[in-house]
Amino acid sequence: MLFFLDANAVNARQRDSALNELERMAQAGLIEVQYTEVTFAEASHGCGKRSEKAAEFEWAGVVEESGFPAQWREAIEKAVFPGGVQSTSQQNDVTALVTAKLAGAFFVTTDGASKTQPRGILGSRCDLSELGIDVLTPIEAVALAKART
Repeated sequence: MLFFLDANAVNARQRDSALNELERMAQAGLIEVQYTEVTFAEASHGCGKRSEKAAEFEWAGVVEESGFPAQWREAIEKAVFPGGVQSTSQQNDVTALVTAKLAGAFFVTTDGASKTQPRGILGSRCDLSELGIDVLTPIEAVALAKART
């Protein structure tokens, strides 16, 4: 099982018990945990602890060929940002989700589905699921990994 972490799941201070458990399961070889190229770049910026923590993981990128990613990119953009992509950060979210789609990975994030961020990636997960992209919170990712290992 492959899980891609969003940049907000860097867990540099090890305060998120669910992310700690995902990391433990990955170290035990039960699952794979990686970043996408763009979430790795985002996670690597900031304080030194954050950069160091992000560097512990591998990352995967998108190969743009034969129009396939462009078609998925458009569908994902509409699912997550119906009003259109407004920032580099939102474009990075789309690229990360395209990467997850192409890799068949579960995407782990804390982005959205809250009062302050009602849509976001989590708030769009039903639409993303219809596109074959599974978006999970860290707690949900641990539960799934435990159920399947």
